[in-house]
Amino acid sequence: YDRESKLLGVDYMLPDWSVVPEAKAFRYVKARDLIESTPETAAKRRALYTSVVAQSALRVLHELFEADRRGHVDTVALNCMVDTIDRATGSRIVPCILSVRTTAAVFKAINLGAVDPVACLKGLSAAMSPSPAELAPVLLGLRRFMDLRARRPDRRLDRDQGTGDHANPNRSFHDSLHS
Repeated sequence: YDRESKLLGVDYMLPDWSVVPEAKAFRYVKARDLIESTPETAAKRRALYTSVVAQSALRVLHELFEADRRGHVDTVALNCMVDTIDRATGSRIVPCILSVRTTAAVFKAINLGAVDPVACLKGLSAAMSPSPAELAPVLLGLRRFMDLRARRPDRRLDRDQGTGDHANPNRSFHDSLHS
């Protein structure tokens, strides 16, 4: 949290796409006395995971702004990450698959009950992975904010200054503050 600018930076851990069920339906086969599943297509599972990621980000933003009853937070920079194993190397990775920065005024004006979650995040200029299920990383938005703030402490970052230009998209909020 940066008190002067009223910016709250949050790294939020999401589940990987294994939370999306592989089966789309089940049926009981009386002749064999067993339950068979009908698999869901990979494309449908990826689309569902993308929706889960978007809905989760919007929910986190909503809860953060709702919890700030005293108005201490003007802007939230949210980075949604997944703690997983890289299938290519077997090493632990924590890619950021969604990064969004918005103000309380902009977010509170959104009717969350009537939006498409992915479209809403695009409207907020979020950087969202083109393939969240494949853990394609995006650049974190908070580091650039902190870099600009260090260069121009008298100016607040507005929504149109874009997201970060980091060398390492796996950096955490804590790491970005201490580099």
